Amino acid sequence: MKLIWFKARKFFRILGIEKIDISYIVQDHISTLKNYQTNKISQNDIVLFYVAPLLFSIILVYLQFKLNKELLTILVTSLSIFAALLFNLLLLVYDIFGKISNVINDTDKDLSKKMQLLKEVYANISYCILIAIITIILLVFFALNIPQMFNMPQIEVVGSILTIIVFWLLIQFIFTLLMILKRVHELLMKDFKNKSNVK
Repeated sequence: MKLIWFKARKFFRILGIEKIDISYIVQDHISTLKNYQTNKISQNDIVLFYVAPLLFSIILVYLQFKLNKELLTILVTSLSIFAALLFNLLLLVYDIFGKISNVINDTDKDLSKKMQLLKEVYANISYCILIAIITIILLVFFALNIPQMFNMPQIEVVGSILTIIVFWLLIQFIFTLLMILKRVHELLMKDFKNKSNVK
């Protein structure tokens, strides 16, 4: 896995575009999909977040689910709104992280766990924003009928592959969003319980 990230970063360096190197975001997100008992990447999570969405996307395309203009407009609008909200949430998590880091000490296990969870939520939110941006670009690609504009050969095959990718990214986006919701809920519920116990 480390070799993959090394080659990805080398690819961005060769192209001279290190400033838009997104491999760090993907790597940080995947590192959160781990089994906390073994501290290794969970194969079940990889299947859930990557393999299952891909299979489901292929089935949708096989059943001839297509991206019409109305659906494209709805998806672009929805993803744009979610991306903006997630950027705000990203800043909020960073702010909370900064406040906690000022009071944390080595003996406080609860705060250490909270810091770790905040780091993972931050990585998940960044990844979610990245997926939204990539998906919006692909949807615009669809809306402009770029394959037809350039008279690409086997246009139906190209369209089917792109549709699979879009569905795959959308399902990933939803799953990651649900994971973020679950983790933020967990963080807040712990705080609520701690404050209620103090009273």
